[in-house]
Amino acid sequence: MEYTEKYYGQKMYYIPNTFDLKIISEQAGYKKLFENNPKCFFELGGNKGYTSLLASTYGVNKIISFEPDPTNIKYYKQNTKNLSNVTLYEGMASHGDGENSFYINQGKNHGLHSRVKRRGRKEITVKSYDFWKIIEKEQPDILKIDIEGGEYFLNLENKKLPASVKRIAIEIDWKGWGDLKNPKEGKPYRLYNSIKKQFPKVLKDDSKNWTQFNWSMVYIGERL
Repeated sequence: MEYTEKYYGQKMYYIPNTFDLKIISEQAGYKKLFENNPKCFFELGGNKGYTSLLASTYGVNKIISFEPDPTNIKYYKQNTKNLSNVTLYEGMASHGDGENSFYINQGKNHGLHSRVKRRGRKEITVKSYDFWKIIEKEQPDILKIDIEGGEYFLNLENKKLPASVKRIAIEIDWKGWGDLKNPKEGKPYRLYNSIKKQFPKVLKDDSKNWTQFNWSMVYIGERL
């Protein structure tokens, strides 16, 4: 396996000729999440463990991550093998336990796999875990959601997250869900509005990009 030691002063394994190095470099955008000594980091979309490694450098006591793709799981385990405080759910977070179809991107970006069926994707079956049951049990203070449209299957528009969650970073898929003519209607805005009401202190807000037909936006917020 290829690795880099450019980030965080530790080996980070990646697949050459993919978007992995770009994804690693983008983790700096999550540093604000880990200020003020958080205790538990809860992550939907673990990829190859890059955000979990970032969390470990801030002394987080517990890391809980969900990742459905077998290749990403292999690298996640390799990247976090020296961390004793990691729990990896090898499947997707959903509204209940069971199995679901999952669609693997065949290109270079291994962060684009999705529960949402899209043209040219390879379909596999993966385990699904009850998101609400597990997050209520674990009571994390930091939550990150980056699951390429999977956020719409969690009922986040209608349910409040546990009060233990003090900060959130969420990527909200726009393409295929939003209405360009009326961006404040439809699922993306309802989800964005629900999250922002719960976490009104803005640390990052890309919602202005909804004036264009972009793939997604990122909101990072904190409770008051």
